Amino acid sequence: TTFAKIIAIADTFDAMTSNRVYRGKLCPLDVLATLKEESFSTLDISFCNVFIENMLNYYIGDHVILNDGQLGTLVKIDINDIRHPLVVVNNTFYGLSVRKDLTIENIL
Repeated sequence: TTFAKIIAIADTFDAMTSNRVYRGKLCPLDVLATLKEESFSTLDISFCNVFIENMLNYYIGDHVILNDGQLGTLVKIDINDIRHPLVVVNNTFYGLSVRKDLTIENIL
């Protein structure tokens, strides 16, 4: 049913972004990228795309911690490359698709 498909997406996102006994919570952008990948096989692709697009818009403007300890702000997230957004740190823009040495550790 429609509701079961929607709940499956939301439940998967919640489970992956929550702390568990066996692992810590995952970065929401990594989870959204995983959901996008899984939408081709296990999740409903149309509902998944709507969920992902809305969640990506939600995170724009949020502060992030990069793997080198810098604090930045999410400026733009490409739905086709979710794990590599555009981040601004102290008025310097970093496209993480170009700066492969930088990753987002956490969204604050």
